[in-house]
Amino acid sequence: MKNNLKIILGGALLLVTSIAVAGIIFVPVGGRYANPEFAPVDIQDIGDGMVRIRTTGLTGEFSLDASDVPPEFDPPASGCKRFPFEQRLELVINLSLGVVEGRTRGRISTQDGTLEYRGEVRGNATCVPSGGRSCGQLIVDLDTRGVILADVSDPVRPGLIRMEILGSILRGPDGAQWASLTSNARLGGDAGLISSITSMAEGESCGV
Repeated sequence: MKNNLKIILGGALLLVTSIAVAGIIFVPVGGRYANPEFAPVDIQDIGDGMVRIRTTGLTGEFSLDASDVPPEFDPPASGCKRFPFEQRLELVINLSLGVVEGRTRGRISTQDGTLEYRGEVRGNATCVPSGGRSCGQLIVDLDTRGVILADVSDPVRPGLIRMEILGSILRGPDGAQWASLTSNARLGGDAGLISSITSMAEGESCGV
């Protein structure tokens, strides 16, 4: 099953690359995580100044200001659209170099169903003394590039996700937790895929 999924995602990535310059529609969305400090965090020292961090249970919502939707999009979007997402992260951090590599996967709930996404994560990390530890706090600045699949078993109509994540992890004697986590993203796809996002029910202002 894992090998099949790798083949599917590989094909999707190739297809996305081929259509990336062929009129793909991008919409910017703001991301707000709900209580990231409650998301389970597993942090492991794996030797040579490296740590592996796995986080599950990250939930939140994306918000889309309809004024950011391309004017040629039909039907036109209006108001503020909000839609929940869930995410998990796996990061490997070289503490001496401050380099982060990893991967993410998640789901975005839209009016037409659930969109799944997979992506690679790159970025940097800064150690800050805290709680008597020389690296008691990790500040990470991450960049994610990946694919959105309306159906993971049928990558005919993939989209793109580009996400910037800024976060702070506190390390203590009893484990680690996210002290803060924010995200800005751009979601791309054909008109049908973007329609499933921009057609979400209208809400209040997209302000904080």
